[in-house]
Amino acid sequence: MQDLVTILRDPMVRTILAIVAICLTVSLFLAGRRRKRLSYLLSDTRVLSVHGEVNPSRVQILFDGEPVTEVRLVIITVNNLGNEPIRLDDFERPLRFSWSEPAKILTAEVIEVNPETLKPTIKAGVSEIVVDPLLLNPGDWLRIRTLTNQAGKLSVDARVVGVKRITKAVASVKGASGKSFRLGAIIGALALSLLLAGRRLGFWAANGQAEQRIILFYLTVMLVLLYEDMKAAVLDLVSYFKNKNGLR
Repeated sequence: MQDLVTILRDPMVRTILAIVAICLTVSLFLAGRRRKRLSYLLSDTRVLSVHGEVNPSRVQILFDGEPVTEVRLVIITVNNLGNEPIRLDDFERPLRFSWSEPAKILTAEVIEVNPETLKPTIKAGVSEIVVDPLLLNPGDWLRIRTLTNQAGKLSVDARVVGVKRITKAVASVKGASGKSFRLGAIIGALALSLLLAGRRLGFWAANGQAEQRIILFYLTVMLVLLYEDMKAAVLDLVSYFKNKNGLR
């Protein structure tokens, strides 16, 4: 602890810490701004298929009595990863998932939602699924399970107020914590204000114990916030793979 205090007394170290604090505060403030973000996560798994060299007159896969050549399980998770709600009247065009030929939809259903009060409605055609406009608060998501015959290129289309494009997520069904970003920005701004105002008004001496405690407090809070966000991200990742494996 004494070594850390000695390091913090170095004017160069204090200058670097002040610059880092300012950069973190600005970054957290920008990250916590009000924004809309509609995203989807895709999992595509081949379930059954007939090899091309097999005589189709001798080996067949039937689905509801109809022959199919390749059955694929497609899981689509739609998320509001922003920190602003997407309202019903924000949709100019509904969310649409379309597959190119030769893919054909066999079944489609909503299998999971968050929160439980979310009541999405979907319509399945020959090669597309349409999600009717609905209210999606920050962190809300819905999961669609689809069986298709053969693979095809998937295209996603929607027109939503404040959303430039529908993005493809990597591996999380929940957005980053905007509250943590805003809290970090507020605490950083308060810490910098105390450092500048206290020194100017003579409440404490430059490089004194009071300033060291303020800097240590800010760095500790930032580490706690980063730890909580990283823990939440890991838990989301584990939950995603558990759900993915459970649906196979």
